[in-house]
Amino acid sequence: MLKDALATLGYFCKGTVTSRTFKCGRASCACSRDPERRHGPYFEWTYKVAGKTVYHRLSLPEARIYKEGAAEYRKLKALLRRLENVSRRVLAYKARRV
Repeated sequence: MLKDALATLGYFCKGTVTSRTFKCGRASCACSRDPERRHGPYFEWTYKVAGKTVYHRLSLPEARIYKEGAAEYRKLKALLRRLENVSRRVLAYKARRV
């Protein structure tokens, strides 16, 4: 049943997709006075490689795709934790029978 759940996973990627708005820095721009009028939203996908955070700016359609991939990755990690717990119990049972 856990193995079947693994087979249903889609494409996955680690990381997080966020939506951000920015102030442009020009004092005359409305974004400097009103948080509701900031520029954006801009979408970013962030993940770690060798301990360093990597950022990628995304379009809205790309953000949706990577957000799905990140959700699939979280499902994969949860399934692997469950599989490890089952495997650990089975290995302990087998070890006791030797």
